[in-house]
Amino acid sequence: MKPQVILCSAIAAVSVMLGCREYTQIGLTPQTTIVSRQWKELRPTAPLKWAAPQQELVFHIDSPHDIKVDGPNVEIMQPDGNRSVPEVWLVANNGQTYLMDGHGFWGEDMFFTVGKPIRDATIIAFRIRNDFSIQISNPRWVGYDPARVKR
Repeated sequence: MKPQVILCSAIAAVSVMLGCREYTQIGLTPQTTIVSRQWKELRPTAPLKWAAPQQELVFHIDSPHDIKVDGPNVEIMQPDGNRSVPEVWLVANNGQTYLMDGHGFWGEDMFFTVGKPIRDATIIAFRIRNDFSIQISNPRWVGYDPARVKR
């Protein structure tokens, strides 16, 4: 392989790695779970702080589904036509709960956010439920600065 090709490949790899630093991601447990009408808790291994201008709960939807977009509404749609948006609450160590009512999709990953940063409390869990059962995986707390990244 020519030295120029190796150099260009190395520069591209370093650029990608540095670009990924714009996001912080902290995994939650369990890594794979079924979300149903009953509340399910997702927990970090250690309490979380709101550290970036934008913080989101993100997870992958493993169950067969489509994404239904109807104007500003974005929903999960099962193969049988049933549609829903999971209900997600952030739980803080001071007993406060915050509805995560902002949501959307990054490909097959769904994200939820709260309108205003929660800087005065530590986050100990996320509660989630849905009108029909869905399997999710790779739940994580993602932080970034919208001014520094492109989605």
